[in-house]
Parts: sequence; C-alpha cells; structure tokens
Amino acid sequence: MSTISPTSGVSATGEAIVTAAVAAGSAVALTTNVTADITSISLTAGDWDVNGVVQYTPAATTSVTQLTQGASSTSATLGAQGTFSKWVTAANVLTAVDPAWVLPTARFSLTAPTTIYLVANATFTASTLAAYGMIRARRVR
Repeated sequence: MSTISPTSGVSATGEAIVTAAVAAGSAVALTTNVTADITSISLTAGDWDVNGVVQYTPAATTSVTQLTQGASSTSATLGAQGTFSKWVTAANVLTAVDPAWVLPTARFSLTAPTTIYLVANATFTASTLAAYGMIRARRVR
C-alpha cells in the first residue's frame, strides 16, 4: 500500500492535527464483505475528533449493494455505531463515477498511543472494487 506521508502540525490554538491519505492510483483492492484498512494514523494519548472520506473505484461491470466506511482502533474492523457511515442500495452498477462517502466525526479518548485505521467494507459482485481516501484527527483535549 502506498500512502501519502502522514502530516501533523499545531494549529493557532495549539491543537495537534494529524492526517494520512491514499491517492486514487494506490487504491486498496477490496474483497466482498471483508473489512480492509485503507490507511492509518498514530495518535498520542488524549481526546481526538477523527473524520475522513473514502472514495470507491469500481470496474465498469461491478454491481454494488453496500458501502461502509469508518474509523476504528482495530485493524480491518468496523468500529462502534457512530464511527462509520453506510450506504445500502439495490444492486447498482456505478459506471463512470468514483462515489465518495464521508465518515462521521467520532471521538476517540485514548489513554496510550494508538493507531486509528480508515477502514472500508463493501458488498459487490461481477467484478472488482478498490478504495482510497483520507483520515484526519484533531486533538480536542
């Protein structure tokens, strides 16, 4: 997996901001109904608001029925309710589009350094599907 190097900085109010992204050309191949890591960020102890976006790249004949994306403290695992978004549809061939879905902002209260993963899970048939995106965290305390 190729990632754009994580960046971190300090905002004017002293809050750390950490981001990591995977570009479209390095999209992660998905397997139907299997949660995959897209990228991750390492956060220090404290309270962090985490959000992001996942964009999907289907092959021309890929039929999608569900797209789920979120932030999780466990690799290749969807987190608790409120840490992911989900789109469910009748079988849908997404031609000529790379749909993007935003994650809800989720609070992670960490007592030790922790890796937070940008994850995706999809249900699809007939061909292939890949995902790429960005995860961002902002220290709130």
